[in-house]
Formats: sequence, C-alpha cells, structure tokens
Amino acid sequence: MVTIASARIDENGNAHSGKPGDQTGKEVCTQKFYQHKKGWDCLRFKNAQVGNDLAGFMLEICNNKHIGYDQYHRNDLFNEIKKGKLPQNIDHDISTDCSATIRSLLAISGINTPDFTTANEKAVLMATGQFEYIPNVIESTLHIGDILVTKKKGHTVMVVGSDNKVGSTSNHANSSANRFEIGATYKVTASALNVRRGPNASAHKLSKSELTKNAQAHANENGALKNGTHVTCQAIQGEWIKIPSGWICGNYLERI
Repeated sequence: MVTIASARIDENGNAHSGKPGDQTGKEVCTQKFYQHKKGWDCLRFKNAQVGNDLAGFMLEICNNKHIGYDQYHRNDLFNEIKKGKLPQNIDHDISTDCSATIRSLLAISGINTPDFTTANEKAVLMATGQFEYIPNVIESTLHIGDILVTKKKGHTVMVVGSDNKVGSTSNHANSSANRFEIGATYKVTASALNVRRGPNASAHKLSKSELTKNAQAHANENGALKNGTHVTCQAIQGEWIKIPSGWICGNYLERI
C-alpha cells in the first residue's frame, strides 16, 4: 500500500477564504494513494535519503494542526521555513497550498526554487538537477519521498509511505545516513565552521547577520560557528547536515 500526503482544501471545501490552521484535520493530511483523473508524473530525488528525510517533515506538516489550507495565504508555511522554523515547531495558525508545501519541503533540504504552481512545477524542479523524471507513474513503482504532479495543472502530493522496495543510494550516501541522525545534537570540532546556503562547499557562505539569532550568539564576526557550538540536525545530504541557519559540513562535527 502507498500513502500520500498533501495540502488539499480548506474547511469549507474551497480553495481560499477559510480560517488559518487545520479546522477539520483534513486540510493538510495523508490519504491512501489514488490515481488522479489527470494522471500522475513523478519527480524522484536522485539521493533517496533526501526524499526519505523530507517525507518525515511532510508528516510533521500533516500532524501540526496549526497548518491549514488557503491559496490566498499559500506562502505562510514557506515564510516560516525560511525563518529557520521546522514544521513541528510552528505554534500559530498559518496556511499553505499543495505546491507551496512542496516548495517549503525543498527549502528545508536547501533546495531553493522560485515560486511555482502545479502548472510549472515539473520544469522548476527538474531545473534544480536533483530529480529523475518518471512520466505516467503507477502505484507499484512508487518510493517514499517521490513527488507526484498531475500531468496538467491540478494537484501535487508526496509519497510518505510505501510497501514497494526503496531505490538504492550510493555507498557514500548510505554511510552518511548512518553517521548522522535527524534531531540529534552535534558539537563543532573545527576552530571555526562556515554555514552555507546549500549542501556543498561552493554554496554561498552566510554572514553573521544571515544566521538565526541563536547561531549569531555562537558565531565569529564573519559568521563562522565557534569551536564547541552545539547544533541540531534537521536534514542530511551526503556529508552535510542542515541546521536552522543553513548547511554545515559534517566532517567537523562530533555527536554529543
């Protein structure tokens, strides 16, 4: 069996003008896979671990009743994520919609995209270089973390549960997944550790003013985290982990 999750509709069965937050428990929720009348195309993460991690955050979105559906306020969730909040930590009523939810999830993993709707979602996501495109997908081929988009403008969901065999990742990715753990706390062992916008050494290096207030208290004037700083892992990509401020290299971390 395959389980999907998405932002679906507001408490009145409309696309907009409802109250913020999930009034019914079904505005943003999981459901059994169904074959959409427009058909599904699939965008599969090349790094399966990223898909698995984000499926976990998708479930956190569904479980947080402060997050509801409204197209007029579709960027509420995205804006909270960009401030450094995780979905499970949002404590006031906000809204999102189906495609803005996917964009918010990508932002958690450091994949930054322009705003998109289901009309251009496939093109925008493929331009990141992070996905494999699988047209006309069927249930028996789905993996956790797959992003499904209707063939024409309509709806998008994420697969959060599947009995199907998960796609393989490289030995490097698997070793990283075993080394790091989402939610675990680590200590910086380098004399100073740069925080970057994405999970690679060529990504933009964040200045002190671009860090969260908590990180600023433990950073040098150039924005690098000081030796001994404690950080919490939010997501994993290869040797890099995401913290609220951005991405740091895990080679300079020690688990506490």
